[in-house]
Amino acid sequence: MMKKLFLFLVVGLVFASCEKDEPCECTPQNIMEIKFQLQQDGKNIALQEEFMSDSLGIVVQKLRFYLSHITLNNTAGYTQKVSDISIVDLEDPSLTTFQFLADEGTYNNISFGLGLDANQNAQDPATFPLEHPLSTFYGMYWGWAAKYKFLELQGKANPTGTIGNPGEVAFSYHPGADDFYRNYTFPVDFNVSSSKPTMVITIDYDTIFKGAFGQVDVLTENQSHTTPADYYIAERIIYNFAEALSVTLE
Repeated sequence: MMKKLFLFLVVGLVFASCEKDEPCECTPQNIMEIKFQLQQDGKNIALQEEFMSDSLGIVVQKLRFYLSHITLNNTAGYTQKVSDISIVDLEDPSLTTFQFLADEGTYNNISFGLGLDANQNAQDPATFPLEHPLSTFYGMYWGWAAKYKFLELQGKANPTGTIGNPGEVAFSYHPGADDFYRNYTFPVDFNVSSSKPTMVITIDYDTIFKGAFGQVDVLTENQSHTTPADYYIAERIIYNFAEALSVTLE
């Protein structure tokens, strides 16, 4: 309920940008929608659903992450930020599909940061109301590091191919460091008008572990909390995760 309230408050603030009793030259606005979906080999995967990756039985139990400075852009140089910070949680339907107000018009790409910029990452979660993405409510803050986790990816892998058999390994990746923050741009042509565009951002599971930034063996490199001993694992996971994202229109 609080998460939905926060969205309503954001929407309300955007509507309030034009004062009722003052002259206003605001561009008309309409709703756009962004959905997030985990996939493996082109097939949609739900959390807690067992699937195969190579010869391993896999189940993803938790997947959530921060996106910051979500911005719509077009080739004429017009940009519009629709969100400063959003937390995506595939376990929570209210944090898997988002609606934003955007100026009407034609756009050519969407850009956002994966994780938090240095200023956002330096905030104190206790200073935010519970419905805010940076609050203590979401449990994404490391007290020992005085920083936030950018991503939580947890689950199980079984070399026999079947979850529950002997030899199963639990994996848990929590990358979070100022150096990991990067902004990414995804080409996609869409028009914000009275016909609501829906953008789908898919996350390819296999690329997270076998991307261009290096492979991660889920059986032997199955933990990282961005400590010096496992920093290289966190680094590969966060950059491969960005490579695993793709944007299409529904």
